[in-house]
Amino acid sequence: MSNSDHAFSLSKIKSVVNLRTQLIKQYPSFNLKKLSKILILGAAEEGGRLNALCQSNNIEVVSWVDDNPKRVNGRTILSSKVLRKFDRNIPVVIASHRILGATKFLKKIGFKNIAPFALLQILYPKRFPPHMFYRNWLEDLVTNKNQYKKIFSLLNDSKSRRVLNKLIQFRLTLDPLLIEPVIDNDLYRPRGIMSFDRDEVYIDGGSYDGDSVRSFIRKVGGKYEKILAFEPDKIIYQKLRKKMGSNRRILCFNKGLFDKNKIMSFSTTANRASLIDTKGESSISVASIDSVLKGKKVSFIKMNIEGAEINALKGTKQSIRLWHPKMAISCYHKPSDLWKIPLLIKKMEKKYNLYLRQHDGGVIESVCYATYQND
Repeated sequence: MSNSDHAFSLSKIKSVVNLRTQLIKQYPSFNLKKLSKILILGAAEEGGRLNALCQSNNIEVVSWVDDNPKRVNGRTILSSKVLRKFDRNIPVVIASHRILGATKFLKKIGFKNIAPFALLQILYPKRFPPHMFYRNWLEDLVTNKNQYKKIFSLLNDSKSRRVLNKLIQFRLTLDPLLIEPVIDNDLYRPRGIMSFDRDEVYIDGGSYDGDSVRSFIRKVGGKYEKILAFEPDKIIYQKLRKKMGSNRRILCFNKGLFDKNKIMSFSTTANRASLIDTKGESSISVASIDSVLKGKKVSFIKMNIEGAEINALKGTKQSIRLWHPKMAISCYHKPSDLWKIPLLIKKMEKKYNLYLRQHDGGVIESVCYATYQND
């Protein structure tokens, strides 16, 4: 990829007003001046939020469908198979952060007007309050063009630069087909970036029920020294403890990761969306990695912690200086994470090689990888 390939994406970025105008031209059926009815695909949390917002905006929800039909708040959710019965001109909104598969399915069966819920949040943030992932989505591109150019020059391989280019194009268009060619299915261990030894000490930030821990153990064939798993949600933490069993090499912490040790407000959903939130209804304990390790070894750090990655990295300064661990840091929870996280890592240690990979067909699972360059 040449620098001109990257400039092609950035050259389209003029002003937020201009970008919104371009999106309305690209998705004319979703102009609120015309939008009177929609089909909703997706019955998870974002689907419920979209359904409620449609009611307050006088938009008729013709039907609400999902691959797992059920009843939500008295409303029946139909199987996605029934979509074939509807007029293909009805606008369909995909209420999910994973939009590639749904987009391809809807196109295949003939729907002409398809958009992710993100589009409404980006175009009309006052009427469709944005999820954290999309808050100031366009504003970030306009304001921080030079920051994106900077990380483009810092990325260590051509694939990373291609991924960045595709992600910028996706943010300009919300077309998931643009990122399909660069999707890497090997989450947290993409080929050609990092290798693992028999004595790894792995810190898993955002362990959920241990799925990423189990994946790591499979990838290293069970040969590792120690795993420290952090999960702040109390309900999910119990599942983590249960699934990790009595393995003495795995230490589980009912804590979040941050830059210092303290108690913080927390919004708990008992699923992957739980996060640190000043308006949260409960509280959690958070800790810095440095305070937990106290100078002891760490060789690999993974963070997927719902927007707390930058603070948690700042709490890892000593460990990075002492051990230069490999890192896999999610960089999609806030739009600016895509450039702030790579720049922060490079600022903390200049000898890190930086890589960018996309592991899903939508906004989620963009990961910044860092490996230390030995002399």
